[in-house]
Amino acid sequence: MRRFYLISFAIFLTHIMTSSCGNSGETTNGPAKTLDDNANLAERSSIAIEGEEDFAHLIVQMPADIKNLQICIGTLDKCEDPNAKLITLTKKSPGFWRSDAPVDVRTNFTAHVIRTDEGRHEIILSSEVVGLDSADQVDGRPGLPPRTGIELPPPPNLPKMRTVPGVSIAFDYQGTLSRAHPTAAVIRMIIQGGSLKNATQAQVTGTLINLRNSKLRIPLNKVVSVNPGNILDFTIDQLSPDTVYRLEGTKVFDASGGSAKPASAVSVRHPYHVATAEEKPLAKARRRLVLRAISESYDWDHGNYLSTKGYAAGSWCDRFYTWAAAKDFKVSNVYSAKNFFQQFNTLGNASRISSLAKSRSVAGDLIRYEGTSLGTHTLMIIAYDEALKSIWTVEGNYNNRVMRLKRGISSGWMHGHLIEKQVK
Repeated sequence: MRRFYLISFAIFLTHIMTSSCGNSGETTNGPAKTLDDNANLAERSSIAIEGEEDFAHLIVQMPADIKNLQICIGTLDKCEDPNAKLITLTKKSPGFWRSDAPVDVRTNFTAHVIRTDEGRHEIILSSEVVGLDSADQVDGRPGLPPRTGIELPPPPNLPKMRTVPGVSIAFDYQGTLSRAHPTAAVIRMIIQGGSLKNATQAQVTGTLINLRNSKLRIPLNKVVSVNPGNILDFTIDQLSPDTVYRLEGTKVFDASGGSAKPASAVSVRHPYHVATAEEKPLAKARRRLVLRAISESYDWDHGNYLSTKGYAAGSWCDRFYTWAAAKDFKVSNVYSAKNFFQQFNTLGNASRISSLAKSRSVAGDLIRYEGTSLGTHTLMIIAYDEALKSIWTVEGNYNNRVMRLKRGISSGWMHGHLIEKQVK
């Protein structure tokens, strides 16, 4: 499963609602809604772009169990026409539908969810969707700063990288967790097959996006040695402290002999995340927590979840947070995440996140909402994005998976802020 960008609908609505996982059980779908109920339905629904590709499927989330759903891209007049081109939405799980065909998501567009009834198009929901190229578009892309020579070598006895099914080049997080630095981070990957198997050097290109301000982007273009076991392990420095970055558009070329061979390019489909951390216990614990959680989402992307970890049972969004946090923070892996923050008096309203994030990291913090029309859910913040006024998250039991999302912030949410006293 690929990344999902969560977008709010635009009928009588300015905020985003979310999925349901809930410790007290899953939400049950109510009766089918009529057109008269559309305003209320819009307040409890969302749409997502699946993946980072230029053409991607759309995911629609609604609490109502509605049949014969399709989606139309374009103006309202165009989509009300009985001859308008429609894409079927197929129900994938309770509350979730997926478009049968991909759409062009490079630029902004309007999406209309339509119920068809005897040839009539009943528009249930409409949304202005922010395209992948325009969500954080900036003028100019700064060049990579001069290197300072920082290298973060692998520690001795580093565990062997796990095989990731279905890809020629896989990323590794476990081999980077202990390698924290205030302004540098490690990118670690393994060549599992394909044309680069015999390469002795590789050129890696892509773009590092600062998730605290996605307007800040660093192009990556680096030639590195291929280590024994076909492993690429190298350091990027001159980064901002206490910051999570997403590496996108990664390509790897065979650069054996000193120059890259264009025909050898292998595109890496999924994004990768790196993080810096100040020399403080809390900063390092936050970094490990976030990367550990993102590592799980990467494994779920590839059907690589290990059931022996045991967190994916029942209504497990809360269990996922405590499982990830228990290794570095004073919380049991079966403890209530909300109670963990109440115990340290750090549970507040989510409306404070934007101001807190101006002076400190919120990576690894908790978001919790309860008793909404979509039930109860726990999620983890990766970063607050000042450019988008949104949070990047990683969430257990979102559509029965661990997934990464981009969300707006609701004042009805609870926010648990990690502090030094909570670190083991």
